[in-house]
Amino acid sequence: MIERRNYQAVLSVLEFIIDEEKSQEVNLIDCLSDYSFEVIKREDNQIVFAVGNSNSDEDFDWNLMLTLTPYLEEGSFYEEHPPEMEDSEGRTYDGVFVGTVEKGHLIRRCYELVTNGKGEKERQLVEVFDQDLEKY
Repeated sequence: MIERRNYQAVLSVLEFIIDEEKSQEVNLIDCLSDYSFEVIKREDNQIVFAVGNSNSDEDFDWNLMLTLTPYLEEGSFYEEHPPEMEDSEGRTYDGVFVGTVEKGHLIRRCYELVTNGKGEKERQLVEVFDQDLEKY
């Protein structure tokens, strides 16, 4: 989620060439679409976006999220569901990466998806990475 007060800063940091005939909001939407983000909610003072093609074979650009982090609202998050993950012992498992903006930093967590006794999928924390995506 990006607040209106940060629209210009995001456009600048992503070096987007502004179309003067369009509003800042429309320029930002165009800019984000260049990175495969799509706007899912527009409000008076903010826009909420998601990755447009989550089924793509391309890896998510976490460096882009690092670039955007100073302009994202607290609690903004992204989830990536890779096809299969492997631990340090070579065991494969279903997992999910979750990146969350916390106190101005992008914190990335890796979870294993495990089935509980009721047959429901639950997340079990595997690793936590800091804003530079380095392991704690």
